[in-house]
This record gives sequence, C-alpha cells and structure tokens, in this order.
Amino acid sequence: MRTYAALVLAGLSASAVASDWSEWLTRAERAQSALNFDGVLIVDAGDELRAYDIRQRVTQSGIEQSVTALNGSDRRLVRGPQGVSVLMGQGDQRLAVAPLGFSASLLEPLSQAYAVSIGPRDRMAGRDAQRLDFEPRQDDRFALRLWLDAETALPLRSDQIGADGERLERRLLAKINVLGFGRGSSVPSSPAITPLKNGFVAIASGLPVQGMGNARQWLLTDGVAYVSVFTMPNPSGISAWRNGALAQQFVATPAGTIVVLGNAPDGTLRTLAEAVAQSSGQ
Repeated sequence: MRTYAALVLAGLSASAVASDWSEWLTRAERAQSALNFDGVLIVDAGDELRAYDIRQRVTQSGIEQSVTALNGSDRRLVRGPQGVSVLMGQGDQRLAVAPLGFSASLLEPLSQAYAVSIGPRDRMAGRDAQRLDFEPRQDDRFALRLWLDAETALPLRSDQIGADGERLERRLLAKINVLGFGRGSSVPSSPAITPLKNGFVAIASGLPVQGMGNARQWLLTDGVAYVSVFTMPNPSGISAWRNGALAQQFVATPAGTIVVLGNAPDGTLRTLAEAVAQSSGQ
C-alpha cells in the first residue's frame, strides 16, 4: 500500500494533492459529527497512559458522546449539543464549549498555518487508514500526524510532535465498532470565525461557563490546535502545568485572571491569553 500511495502521489500536481487532503478533512468533519460508533481510546501523554471507553450516538438534536475513564481518576466527559460536561467522582460538573474537530470553514486558516501532505496508508484498529501530515510553517505550533479511517474518515490516531521531533502525545482508537452514520445526519453549520492573532481565529467568544461563577470562555483554533481561554475573578489554586501536548498557562490582569488551556507551545498560549485580554478589555 505504501508503494501504491507513492506512485499515485508522484503523478499528482501540488493543487491536486491539496484538493485531496482538504477532501479528507471535509469527510472527517462529517464522521466526527454524524457517525455512530463505540471504541476504546488510548492516550499516551508524558509519563501517563490513559484508557477511555468512548461512545457516540447521533440524535435529531445533534451528537451525544460519552467518554469514561477506565483507569486513573473516576472521570466521565459527556458531550452534547449544549457543550461538554466533566463529571467527577465527587459530582463536580462544569459546562463549556467543546472543540468542533475539523470544519470546512477552518481550512483556510489551517492551510496558512500548516503545510499539509498525504502520507502512506497504514492499519489502525484493524482498519485501513490514510495518514495526513501537518507541518507548522512557524515554530509556534506543534506538528501533527493524523490517521483517518479509509472508509469513514473518522480519526483513528493522532500524534503531536514538538519542535525537536519528540512525540508529545499520541491518541489511538485501539478498538472500534462502527455502527454507521446517523439517519438524516449532516455536517453541522460552520461556526462564525473572528480573526484573532498568529493565525488563530475565535469560534466562540465570551460565553458564560456554568458552575464557574462569572467565568467566560473563548474557544480559539487554527484548524488543528484548539485553545480555550477563560476569564474569571482571581481563583485560588491556579498554576501552570504541561502534560504532553496539553498545557495550562495563566495571566494575571487588573480585572482578574486569564486561564488558557490548549495543545500549543507555552509562548503561544500566553500570546493568545494576552490577545483575548486586550480584545475583551480585561
């Protein structure tokens, strides 16, 4: 299959290859929003290996997804049309905007931030998969290797790579049961995007976060990386941390605290936190 992929790519022009990868991501958008499936997700980040049971169903109201930790902390994430809730063993619940995954409206900022190429075919979770490679055009992002199911285009594996070539995080659907696309399912409407800084755009701005007092959330993306920025009164116990590709930074302002969480280098997270603070008057 690798030989076949190489022969095919050798005969394609640069514009044809670009068309192919964008078509793959358009298909991936539909798979993430309209495919019914069950699976076991493995996340390898830093020194921590986590396993999750993941189940997605498509209803008339949208997707409903449940992600339950199989080891480590007793945690369950529930994603629905209203956002994502984090359910802890203590009953803690916080509602925020969930990342959308790939979206056709984000292909332009994505192509400006990354050079995308089609890699070799492989097998993941017993299924044929097509690899896509995303190389950042500047050092303020991580590289991405993405394997999409050849049949449905559902992401089966992703590797995020640091500037030194080190793999920061791997996500792998080690087991999957594809149940088919939801009846009458379609790609959700494209989010409204507002250019922000460094090629990132805002797809949600100043939304209230249930259970977090006066906190507000901005969801930023460049089409690959997702960054959540929260403005809130000065909270206790906030600290910076990094686990694999995911990190948290915070910026103190006269009005409170900017907390930023996302899969990007620390400097990029701080830059985006400051950009939100300026645009929101914090």
